Amino acid sequence: MAAAALAYAAVADAERTTRDHATVVAVPVATSVGRSVPNSAFGAGAARTKLPRRALRSTWNGRLSTSAIGLVALPEGGLFALSTAGELLVVDGSGVDLRGASVGSPAAPPTVLADGTILYRTNAQNVCGISVGPTGDAGANSLLPTVSAKPAFCAKVPATRGPGNVAPAPTTGGGALFADRDALFVTAGDGTVLARTNVPEGTPAAVAVDGANGYLFSTGVSGELIAYAWPFSGELRRVGGFGGPVEGGVTVARHRAYAVVGGASVVAMDLATGTSAPLVTASNGYFLGAPAVVPGGVVVLLEVGNRTNALFFDEKGVEIRRWPLGLSNTQQGDAGADGGLIPRNVAHAGPLVEDDGSFAFGTPSGVVGVALSDGTVATLADPPCGPAAKPIHLISGAPGSFYVACSNGDLERISEGN
Repeated sequence: MAAAALAYAAVADAERTTRDHATVVAVPVATSVGRSVPNSAFGAGAARTKLPRRALRSTWNGRLSTSAIGLVALPEGGLFALSTAGELLVVDGSGVDLRGASVGSPAAPPTVLADGTILYRTNAQNVCGISVGPTGDAGANSLLPTVSAKPAFCAKVPATRGPGNVAPAPTTGGGALFADRDALFVTAGDGTVLARTNVPEGTPAAVAVDGANGYLFSTGVSGELIAYAWPFSGELRRVGGFGGPVEGGVTVARHRAYAVVGGASVVAMDLATGTSAPLVTASNGYFLGAPAVVPGGVVVLLEVGNRTNALFFDEKGVEIRRWPLGLSNTQQGDAGADGGLIPRNVAHAGPLVEDDGSFAFGTPSGVVGVALSDGTVATLADPPCGPAAKPIHLISGAPGSFYVACSNGDLERISEGN
């Protein structure tokens, strides 16, 4: 195992890149009734394809019996959805259902590896992979015509205190970084454990990979989120803390970690030095994490009164643009209504952002739309989630479209109309 760990570390170091990238991770969020929700699927993200620009309309809908624990964007606009009950739904870019089945009991959201394998952790303490890859006939970006719900492999990885509900992070070596309640480990693409280390006291909340290091974000006894660095072949070391409880998620980009702390501040942590400082603070209202990092700054959702806004500010915290996105709850009210009436600490969709700063969004009240970098906003006439549910995740589809996952299990694809 030591030799394998050293070999893996060498590969990771050789593949280190200076190209800007962002890895979105997120933390379990306590709802208003105190239930812990594995929220790793519900952060902000980078759009893989162009978003729609005008006349938004629904072009496909599907349903899971329970809410999605995670979504994966597939080639040519397809979608892989995994529910909290282990129900699997795979559709191609035109909305044709390729497979609907069950894969058992997932402990955490899935991730996709470089070769197209979808990897996830189960409550039975396995690391399992499902192959959704290319065919030899239809080209390198086509889905297999027969996608099997049966995992291609399941590797046993025992956890003394049980598997964590943290989404794994894909590594440059073709495997993934996982966090259980008692250990942090990195696997190869077939689930083989290459290296492992014990986690500190506290609750593992998220993992990310940046350069040759893996990072663990763990919730301490005081509720503060603490960052640890792991070079895969060495000891886990503490990097620093965010200074308070993190709501919604953490985004790792350009060797920094960004998070909403206490609902009131967007905090940036330098992963090299461990120093952290607020970039912007809400004088009234509160932020909805996770922040999305784009060229030139950060985009984050903000609740003020009973309305949702989006803020774009630079790396020094200077506001560049603000978009009004609609009501923040389903009750009509004055713009100055008490923001405390809006439920806090619930799963919600972070923005899905293009490189030019345009982004798709979903508000807590169910409004779904696209805000463009020139300040204009287009919304869907009929909210996809209905009055009793809300958007909890957005992910790219084919060019000119994106998918919305709702808290009741509904799925919908939003495209550009004529």
